[in-house]
Amino acid sequence: MALGGLWYFAFNVVWVALSLTLARPPYSLDATAIGLYSLAGLLGFVALPFTGRLVDRYTPGRVTVGAVTVAALGAAVLAAGFPHPVATVAGLALFDAGCFAAQAANQSVVVAVDPGRAGSLTGVYLVLYFAVGALGAALTGPLLDAFGWRGTILTALSALLAAAGLAAARRGGTRQDGGAGEDRHRPAALRRP
Repeated sequence: MALGGLWYFAFNVVWVALSLTLARPPYSLDATAIGLYSLAGLLGFVALPFTGRLVDRYTPGRVTVGAVTVAALGAAVLAAGFPHPVATVAGLALFDAGCFAAQAANQSVVVAVDPGRAGSLTGVYLVLYFAVGALGAALTGPLLDAFGWRGTILTALSALLAAAGLAAARRGGTRQDGGAGEDRHRPAALRRP
């Protein structure tokens, strides 16, 4: 839950910061122009089918660490490259792909805790996930006012790096034998022989 909350916090900070920044001077873009940036986020949806295959092959923990690292790279590109459109679109694409992939991998761990109660576990997970995300959205305006674009995005990057650290620590408690030690996090049908 902490992992999901951290990257959803970052996700909301980045997208709310982008919307607020582009709506303010000197950009003063309208909602339609700002909305076009969301097309970069489509890479997140494209990454989802591959995430399942990666989880099957490398375990949820490894995929989560890799995905959050990709999201952090995207946030770093956004911090350094904004307002240049190419850097902004590239940063958003990496950021969204990483966040979406991390969510899918992490949710497989939640479901594997007790597959018979997957709906209840997912419900609790998502309530906390969205609560922490809402906190990120609420804090973005004050962060922008206090620290500007770069400071706000670095806050999101810090949350992503904390999530990557937690994911790596969770993996560290398992055997390092090519990932088979994390089979306990997989549904029985997906466990390695």
